[in-house]
Amino acid sequence: MVKPAKKTPAPKPAPILRPTSGLLSGPGRTAALAAIVFAAFVAGTVAIYWRVEQHLRSSADYTVTIDKITITPPPDWIRRDIRAEAFRTASSPDRPLSILDDDVAQRIATAFRLHPWVSDVKVEKRAAARVNVEIIYRRPACVVEIDQDLKPVDKEGVLLPSEDFSPIQKQALPCLSGIGKSPMGAVGLRWGDTRVVDGAGIASALGNVWQQLKLFRIQLAQQTPATAGVLTYELYTRSGTCIYWGYPIANAPPGEPSAEEKVARLVQYANSHGGLDGPQGIDVHSLPQVIKAAPK
Repeated sequence: MVKPAKKTPAPKPAPILRPTSGLLSGPGRTAALAAIVFAAFVAGTVAIYWRVEQHLRSSADYTVTIDKITITPPPDWIRRDIRAEAFRTASSPDRPLSILDDDVAQRIATAFRLHPWVSDVKVEKRAAARVNVEIIYRRPACVVEIDQDLKPVDKEGVLLPSEDFSPIQKQALPCLSGIGKSPMGAVGLRWGDTRVVDGAGIASALGNVWQQLKLFRIQLAQQTPATAGVLTYELYTRSGTCIYWGYPIANAPPGEPSAEEKVARLVQYANSHGGLDGPQGIDVHSLPQVIKAAPK
């Protein structure tokens, strides 16, 4: 008798995953759904904010243009357009200045500080994308005679743009001679020589009376046993009379008259003698002390 063939059992169907499995099932389902919804909301909000911010940054209402920058009026001795030059440094076509940028004040301040005529700066943002810039400008103190050229510096020995001075303007400034060393840095940086700082400081102290006293140049004095190892300075009138000034302002020893007192003594002597010129030189230390009138 032939036995009937056995039937192969049908495969069991794969289990169907229900939406209630995993994070969305059980007691944490509500919290998980809330987190997903919140994350989607935040992502959407950030995307919208980014698009709005980019639009505002490029909007004319928030763009800082050159006409919206106000600066301290430059003094008479500066004839170039400092605002325009600093603005070109701070802004560029691919990155214009926007009042919404966190670093816009820093960018503007840095651009002005890089200018050789600017000593210090303070930037303040204002409404309507306006910016106010308070500037302390450099003032020429003297020219340094080097390689048959006259290079202007301020009282701190910072090299100023030579092309901003005419030959007549350079000749009218006090002349510091005998340095023999070219500046180590570019325009807008310190010369890099203590003697230039010393001479510029002396010239700055005499600035208001330099022409009145008919002074011409400043130079290092020859060292004596009393001044061995230190730098002292002399002044010369246009007629060649030598005035011994002595120690520089920054390194004056105890008992040395102040720069203000030295200038007052020279003015008093010039008023009494019709000038500083004479057959013999003058030592400012030997001149009578100036007695100031008591305030009323």
